[in-house]
Amino acid sequence: MNLDNLDQITFEDLLELETVPGPVFLQLMANLNPFPYPTRFSCDPFIEIFTSNVFGACNHARVEMEPKVKKMREMINSGWLETEGEELKERMSSVLALFMPSMLFSNEPAFIGAPFLKTSMYATGRLEELFLGGEWELVIDKDKLASKFRVGDNILQAGGLILNAFYDQSLNLCSNQVISLQNKSTGLRRYYQMSYNFDHVRVMNTKPLIPLTEEDINQLLRHLDNPDTWLEKLPPENFSFKGFGMGRLNNVTRLEVLSIIKDDIILGSENVNTEEWLVLLQRQLKDYLQLDDIELGFVDIIFREYYDNQSYSLAGTNSLKKLQARSKDGHGIYFDAIKAQSPVVVEDLGTLSNPSHGEMRLAEKGYKSVILFPSFDKQGNLTTILEIVSKTPLAFNNFIIQELKPVFDLLLEGNKRYLRELNNRTNLFIQDQFTSLHPSVEWKFTEVSRSYEIRKTLPNFDGILEPIVFKDVYPLYGQADIVGSSELRNKAIKKDLESNLKKAEKLMQSWAEHINFSMLDALIVKVQKQIMKLRKQFISSDESAIVELLTAEIHPFLKTLKERYTHLPHDPYMSYVKHLDPDLNIVYNERKKYEISVSKLSQAISDFIEEQDDELQETLPHYFEKYKTDGVEYNIYLGQSILKDLTFNSYYLKEFKLWQLIKMCEVTRMVDNMGSELPIPLETAQLIFTFNNPLSIRFRMDEKQFDVDGTYNVRYEILKKRIDKSLIKGTKERVTRPGMVSIIYLQDEDRKEYLEYLDYLKSKDYVDGKIEDLELEKLQGAEGLRALRFKVMPSMHNQVEKIDLGLLTEDSAG
Repeated sequence: MNLDNLDQITFEDLLELETVPGPVFLQLMANLNPFPYPTRFSCDPFIEIFTSNVFGACNHARVEMEPKVKKMREMINSGWLETEGEELKERMSSVLALFMPSMLFSNEPAFIGAPFLKTSMYATGRLEELFLGGEWELVIDKDKLASKFRVGDNILQAGGLILNAFYDQSLNLCSNQVISLQNKSTGLRRYYQMSYNFDHVRVMNTKPLIPLTEEDINQLLRHLDNPDTWLEKLPPENFSFKGFGMGRLNNVTRLEVLSIIKDDIILGSENVNTEEWLVLLQRQLKDYLQLDDIELGFVDIIFREYYDNQSYSLAGTNSLKKLQARSKDGHGIYFDAIKAQSPVVVEDLGTLSNPSHGEMRLAEKGYKSVILFPSFDKQGNLTTILEIVSKTPLAFNNFIIQELKPVFDLLLEGNKRYLRELNNRTNLFIQDQFTSLHPSVEWKFTEVSRSYEIRKTLPNFDGILEPIVFKDVYPLYGQADIVGSSELRNKAIKKDLESNLKKAEKLMQSWAEHINFSMLDALIVKVQKQIMKLRKQFISSDESAIVELLTAEIHPFLKTLKERYTHLPHDPYMSYVKHLDPDLNIVYNERKKYEISVSKLSQAISDFIEEQDDELQETLPHYFEKYKTDGVEYNIYLGQSILKDLTFNSYYLKEFKLWQLIKMCEVTRMVDNMGSELPIPLETAQLIFTFNNPLSIRFRMDEKQFDVDGTYNVRYEILKKRIDKSLIKGTKERVTRPGMVSIIYLQDEDRKEYLEYLDYLKSKDYVDGKIEDLELEKLQGAEGLRALRFKVMPSMHNQVEKIDLGLLTEDSAG
């Protein structure tokens, strides 16, 4: 953009610029946002304040200074200051030196100018160096500039002076705007807070004052974003200003950088990826130290496995072992930083006589001066090591580490916040993607979810969630199934339907004696046919047909007759209705008893198995899942891949098999003991399927559950679903029987192993009678199945006996 003709530049043009020379910016702002009130430079307010304060306090000063002040005032009034350039600067210096030598601001960027105007009558050498030296340019803050321009900040300040002077207000008019300057050659930025003082500004009314009510003033204060309202209430033609405003620029670079690090880099870190985060922090550290020769990297310790071997370390690796490696004794600065748990510095890598691998890699890249800053989580575990390097020897020292302490404190808080929010995001991701998780495998889901969240911040993120697979795990399957549940359910339904039809028939026959209604007779015949059909045979489709007959035909018809013929007997109808379930509108007695019995028994078995498994988790974490049907079935998977920190061996598999066998015996006893507590006595048959070959399980995202993985392993799942229907070879008898436990196996070594366990159970009075060794009929997709079956001895104490596991050693476990 051509800045030669400033009168042609619009505000939109200005917002397109990144930086602009200071004087050009002031001239542009003066052109684009002219001050509407008359204003002029004057020393009168300043001199009046000075003479009042000094002369009144000290008579000697009055005698000494009064002639000089009188002469200076005469010179000013005669137009002595109406000049420009170096001559104006010298004359303004004389005025200020006469009254307040300290206001020369010799080492500060400061200026004096007419109230509210963008030009200065006097500027210190330091300010001229910043604004006129050509080395620094003003950074255009688009958001702040657009807001200030739109609001008309100088109009509000002028209006505040008017309200204070004429309308008995005490508004705070201090202006403390922060501006940023950028070095044209290095790109380094400095931040200055510009404080503007109005003590030597006077406002005059050029016309009679317009009365303002309290509500008028409150309206102005409520509309600080609307300068037009202020100009309407306080018209520019009614007021003028004279005097001068004093501005001073205070270097607040470090405070501003700390604020940027906190707001943009720490609080806003979730919106940037890792590379962007490093670039942002590197830029701010350069500004903080005012050093251009700085680079940043970091060694990631706890999340390094998620980076696909990518390292952001300037030494090229996330491996502490490599970084600390040395040809002689010792470990180097990476080790020193971890051990000290605080920043360490090397002023010149070239002076090290025995550098570590990490130090050598940094030196090979030309780095000379290094600061390492370690971060730890709240448990004291090392998380990252920030690397700050320079190719300039002696660029860093212990004094700079002290200067960087506020930055390090922020980064430590940011590290804690990042870990906390990462954990929260991970948990939310798990809840959204995986629903509820079993505690034994939750660590794996956490790792995969955390990897996903971290990889989202890396370049070339593929958006793919890593598969959750546990390889080489051993399955244990068991079920406690209610014997004859379908027959019992059908029997209960049949009883209720027959009872319902008989009661309806009885009611309709009693009413048929009092009215002559052919439809009533037709329905009685229809009901009688359904009763006869039920007594001969009941099939599942009969239920829906009879319920439809009762609820859609008979009941509405009976209600209509009752309302139409008021002389019909009322008591039989009320007696019939009393036997109907209020929700289903049918007789629901026997089936309700059956469902209560099934629910109580299934819940008891489920609670017992889950409670026992909770105790087993303390022996060895494993994946456990159960399903309630007419009874309970469950899966257990155990193996090394499920263990995060522990080691798996064959002893645990034997222990789990024995545990399962004992608990199925205890379930059998519990069911037997509960018989008298149930509305309808029920029996269960217990089944165990042993499968010695390890397999893999995979979490299926579409079904939100684990399933066996691989074609070969599917055979196990097929067998598991069919074995409870297995028949003993040459018979029609199922392998599962009430009060018994059946162990389905495939290989003779399984038979031998379980016979040893059963010998132990005999010694504990679990096995009643002999153990049957049965050959089973061939199933679709499976042959060669065999079973061990035994009757469970009732509990001597009429309760579930607690057996101490852990009785097997690796030698005695078979």
